[in-house]
Amino acid sequence: MIKNALDGSIAYVELYVSDAAPALDYFTSRFAFTPRATAADRSSRSTLLVSGSARLVVTEPRGHEGPVAEYVAAHGDAVRDIALYRDDVRAIVRRAVLAGLSLYTPPAADPVTGTLSAVLGGFGVLRHTVIERPVPGRDLGVPPGFAWRSLPAVPHGGPWPLRLIDHIAVCLPVGALEPTVAAYQYAFGMRIVRSERVEVGATAMDSHVLRDADGLTYVMAEPDPTHEPGQIDQFLQVHGAAGVQHLAFLTDDIVAAVRGYGGRGVGFVSPPPDSYYGALAARVADAPELAAQLADLRETGVLLDRDQDGELYQIFTTSPHERDALFYELVERQGSEGFGTNNIVALFEAREADLNARSATVGA
Repeated sequence: MIKNALDGSIAYVELYVSDAAPALDYFTSRFAFTPRATAADRSSRSTLLVSGSARLVVTEPRGHEGPVAEYVAAHGDAVRDIALYRDDVRAIVRRAVLAGLSLYTPPAADPVTGTLSAVLGGFGVLRHTVIERPVPGRDLGVPPGFAWRSLPAVPHGGPWPLRLIDHIAVCLPVGALEPTVAAYQYAFGMRIVRSERVEVGATAMDSHVLRDADGLTYVMAEPDPTHEPGQIDQFLQVHGAAGVQHLAFLTDDIVAAVRGYGGRGVGFVSPPPDSYYGALAARVADAPELAAQLADLRETGVLLDRDQDGELYQIFTTSPHERDALFYELVERQGSEGFGTNNIVALFEAREADLNARSATVGA
């Protein structure tokens, strides 16, 4: 079973953004995250956001100099850090270095909490802050390494909370997939649970799904250079390096979430053609309870897949960020731990259509 962030591997995900105001508005007013704390130093300002077990740290530069300003100038709004809980930080660091990952900050105890952490390089320009796992039942409260100031709890919630980060989708350049997967297997004890080759029109990509014992899941993909450039190539060009293409958030009722968040201003990709739902109707003809959902799924554009364990519902958002590289996904799982084999082409066709529509608007 995929676990939550506190009980599992993900401590938080940090986004570097050029301007925090629209990003915070997107996550709080539209996606119902709750701000919990702020922190600042001479060159940057951060805000901790919480929804269920999902924790985001949104960091913006203060001025035009400093590491955050340099990062967003080069890569745009992007995921900078996937912070991980681990039982043995020092052992992880040793294996990561042997696997070829960079060591930015060696293991050290936080002067306030005493929590041990280290900072490693990951794929592309991403980094991993590796944090000593708290004892069961103990929440660290706020991530170590920031001078946090608590904010009064003013929830922006609706009845469709985002429970946790379900998985993280990663775009890699040609030739990087296998060595990156091998490094993450050795350094972080991950295993390949699924491999896919996806062809969308004239484009193609190869991917591996990696998962650790706590449920942390990466979908890592690289483009096939023998085919036309596609959305993986577009991400790499705009972002300028390997990185996170989208974060997928788990919700308990995806149809209600799409209607609710859509009403609050979250954009979702255009629904698939009627032929998708015609084929879906045939796939669920033996399950009246699923067939009864088809009208709601068609209306909201939500996709449905089944496997031996149950059902998976999913939909992509449009990107709220200026460079249109990073976007998000909503997922509902009713037993399934898969990634929508029957939905992959439809999802990526929707993303390709969204990119094409935006390019046409910009060029008009």
